[in-house]
Amino acid sequence: MPTSPLWVVTCFAVVALALFAWRAFQIYRSREDEWGRLDAAGVERGLNLLLKRGYDGAFAILTDVQSGRFVQFRKYILRQGHVGLEMHFPRAPWSEPYYSTVQSILRRNDVQFERVGLQTEPTLEVIHADFGGNVALAARITLEIFVDGFRCPRLCVRMQADDICPVDETVDTSDHPRPVEMLAGRRPRIKSSTIH
Repeated sequence: MPTSPLWVVTCFAVVALALFAWRAFQIYRSREDEWGRLDAAGVERGLNLLLKRGYDGAFAILTDVQSGRFVQFRKYILRQGHVGLEMHFPRAPWSEPYYSTVQSILRRNDVQFERVGLQTEPTLEVIHADFGGNVALAARITLEIFVDGFRCPRLCVRMQADDICPVDETVDTSDHPRPVEMLAGRRPRIKSSTIH
């Protein structure tokens, strides 16, 4: 077995490179899982993140990875300290089979909602349900829609969000300052795992 200094340095470099590549792959996979596959707890964490760190009008779209069916949430700020989440569910060709089921789920859970007409095809109507600051209820309704409404065989949800403060601070005013990092396109990360 050669023991020259060049051989030792080469072996060390190969091992270091392999460990670096393995760690980089782990970080890449964990980022994908954090946004790409949320379980029940991840859905609630994602909605909490939207409520706490979203700017006025920020939104999150929760999509079933398998089917592409989705539910959308928007954060609103009425005045300082009075924030909430509202759910939007469209009446469109893809969602027509689930539209009455979503309404039934909302009624069964005593969630007030309204159906709002739109002038855009193919979506002619949308359900607006206001959850205020009740993230637990919003998450439970979302899960019921995916499981009972969409009949997803297993929960595997992707979350896309926009207009979220990249700094871990509460956004509770419409004029909350936006950090410079937002201009750089940094996104907050949600830690979660997938139910298999």
